[in-house]
Parts: sequence; C-alpha cells; structure tokens
Amino acid sequence: MTPEDFSAFADYCKEHYGWPQYELYKHCGWSKNMTTKYMREGAPLAVALACAAIAAGLKPWPETEVKR
Repeated sequence: MTPEDFSAFADYCKEHYGWPQYELYKHCGWSKNMTTKYMREGAPLAVALACAAIAAGLKPWPETEVKR
C-alpha cells in the first residue's frame, strides 16, 4: 500500500465514518505513530488488507464463528 493509497484510505474513513486522521489508530488497532509512518512510507500487505476490510464494512472475525 503506497503512502498515497493510505492517505486515500484515511480520507475515506473521515468521509464515511467520521474518523479524523489523528484517530485512525484507535479504530484500526495499530499504535498512534503507525498512522504517521504509513502516511510517509506506505503500509504492509496485512494493513492494506485490513483497510480493505474496513472499507468494505467487515467486522472482526470472532473465533466462536469459525466453521471447520
């Protein structure tokens, strides 16, 4: 995920969820400084997938609902 992609995700969250950029970490489960890092350097694949899930409206996958 490029820095531009992450910035677009931050903008999406602000527009659709009302989450300002400085509060993304609270909703996304990473540390406060990681938002700044991702804005400057881009984000790894796992973060990009999490961002896609958030944008798609998916909720965390609880272990109790895992079908085996």
